[in-house]
Amino acid sequence: RLNDAISLMSLNANVFLMEYRGFGLSDGVATEDGIYKDAGAALNFLIKDKKTPIEKIILYGRSLGSVVAIELAQNRAFSGVILISPLSSGIDMAKVKGLYWLRSFVDNPLDSIGRIKNMQSPLLIIHGTKDEVIPIEQGFRLMREASVLKEMLILKNASHNDITEKYPKLFFERINSFLNKVQPVFR
Repeated sequence: RLNDAISLMSLNANVFLMEYRGFGLSDGVATEDGIYKDAGAALNFLIKDKKTPIEKIILYGRSLGSVVAIELAQNRAFSGVILISPLSSGIDMAKVKGLYWLRSFVDNPLDSIGRIKNMQSPLLIIHGTKDEVIPIEQGFRLMREASVLKEMLILKNASHNDITEKYPKLFFERINSFLNKVQPVFR
């Protein structure tokens, strides 16, 4: 995600990247509760140690990170939330993977669809029409359920991992437009 971070910095945004346990070079094993704790610790670092007001923070979550961003945004007034190729729930992903029959053995993991109703921050969703990992229908579903100021950019023929490469100008122009809407005083 370093290229995305560099592009975001070119929009005059400060970028703070965090890594979840069990991902990249981080130790540990990734669990749903664990990645939420990791993100909460990163947020606390920004707010308490770096003295960043919550109303200046825009959460940016891509793929699995979208679930974490929605979890963090619960009942908090961030400046905004940007979700790239978001997933709506673990149950919806199980349907996509042909594992829906497992629903009776588990709760609803990664339940963004249930949590997005508690979000208070303006929302931008960007999703490709050819996403082979998380179908765009999940982005549409989140868009319908969100009750905040919201907008969606649909990128035709973009897949899960080439969304910024296929449409770099449009992708980052739309993010810049969103940033200007939600943080005009700070920019």
